[in-house]
Amino acid sequence: MKRTKQIFALTLAAAIRKNNPTNTRSTALQIAWLIVNKSKQTISMLTFEKNDGTVCRRVVSENWAEYCPTTGTGKPKPAGLHLFADIAKFLAGNDRCIISTYKVKNIERLAA
Repeated sequence: MKRTKQIFALTLAAAIRKNNPTNTRSTALQIAWLIVNKSKQTISMLTFEKNDGTVCRRVVSENWAEYCPTTGTGKPKPAGLHLFADIAKFLAGNDRCIISTYKVKNIERLAA
């Protein structure tokens, strides 16, 4: 379990620095460990394939509606489409923090 938390924290810290380069490595790690250890919701490590064929790993929340509430009536989600909230993008203040993908390779959950 401890090794899994380390992988989640290091992956999240790298994504935090990528989305907000003004964060130092130390600050990014502090934020990542705080989220991994104190998160009241289940966070997941998502491995997915982009349209160009590259494989990406992100620390996400499957409860995406908390990060981007739906407005209006919307339209139904297509079959096979998976929605996730990218935690690092949300922390960077990016309004477009929702990831949608059809090509999920692996989802590893970290229990709260």
